Amino acid sequence: MKHMLFAPSFLLSIAIFLCSPTSLFALTDFDAGSLTQKKAVPSGSEGVFAESMGFEKVDALSTNSTSITWNSELERQGVILGLLGLHQEALEKFNEAIRINPEQSSVYAKIGDILYYTGKTEESEKYYNLAIYYDKNNRFAHQRLGIIAESKGKIQEAIDHYEKGLIGATDRYLGTRLNLAQCYILAKKYDNAIQLLEKYKSSPIFTDSARLVLASAYLGTEQFEEALRLYDHILSKE
Repeated sequence: MKHMLFAPSFLLSIAIFLCSPTSLFALTDFDAGSLTQKKAVPSGSEGVFAESMGFEKVDALSTNSTSITWNSELERQGVILGLLGLHQEALEKFNEAIRINPEQSSVYAKIGDILYYTGKTEESEKYYNLAIYYDKNNRFAHQRLGIIAESKGKIQEAIDHYEKGLIGATDRYLGTRLNLAQCYILAKKYDNAIQLLEKYKSSPIFTDSARLVLASAYLGTEQFEEALRLYDHILSKE
């Protein structure tokens, strides 16, 4: 497989963009306080650049080797075009990738991202569901569907998607955990929210926003002293 080569400055600009709260492929999760989406996959051949862009390994059992190569390349090109704001061009690359491999779950999720980012929420939901149809464990599609369900007030549905979206996720995915904890609180499942967040209290990724969510859960269980400690921690920094 031929590899695309990028100058260090270009890679740095991509990394900075991915850490932006408005990044196209950073709609749900954040790492140490900034919104990012990551998926650890390819071994060796795809390298760090592909990993940072969230590529998923193509199932070799359902696709021939030529399709694997082209699909990865087309998906990569679509991501870069999307990051550059060339949404229509990105969609064209993703659609071409789907024509080659109609079962590539990650491509459907990325189409959903573009549609969601450009305000086409209903359409994006269809593509996230397609992503899950072809890979029921696509955690990023579940995370986005959780956001959409929560925005519609479908709290239990949001909880179900967020929980599935956290299967296999590393500790750095605090954003989705916060979303899930807030839904637990809305559903009066305060103990679930506490159990989800409490172990991160001493972590450097535990932001003031996270402390406020955890404090709300403590209040729900009448653990007032624990809630006050968190409020004091926040106020002491002002």
